[in-house]
Amino acid sequence: MLSTSLFSSNGSIYHQAAVFTGPNFQLNQTALEEVGFPALTGSNAWTGLMGSLAIGGLVAHCIFFWGPYVVSSFKHARDKTQPDPHWVAMQKYNEVPWWWYIALLVLAFFAGECMRRGGAVRRCV
Repeated sequence: MLSTSLFSSNGSIYHQAAVFTGPNFQLNQTALEEVGFPALTGSNAWTGLMGSLAIGGLVAHCIFFWGPYVVSSFKHARDKTQPDPHWVAMQKYNEVPWWWYIALLVLAFFAGECMRRGGAVRRCV
């Protein structure tokens, strides 16, 4: 069966509201004993397994494939011997003050809030 639902032992949809009660949806042990444990379909279990393996594969790929490059980049940055010609050319300019980064962060936050609330920036202005 292909589904992302939880099922009871008899094949019907699992009644979660009977097991998780109260305003904070706490587990009710007596209701759990009456209703029983939920059952996953094979497709749901397979999806969870593949998702976990994909995240693990991504982390392993980043460590094994890009790890030496990242370590080398950190060493160059620490020693200020970056072989990148763009980085060398940018050294003649002064660093931007910290208040500029904070101002951009605040601006981006409010732009995000406008998009979240109204869907368009012109509605917030």
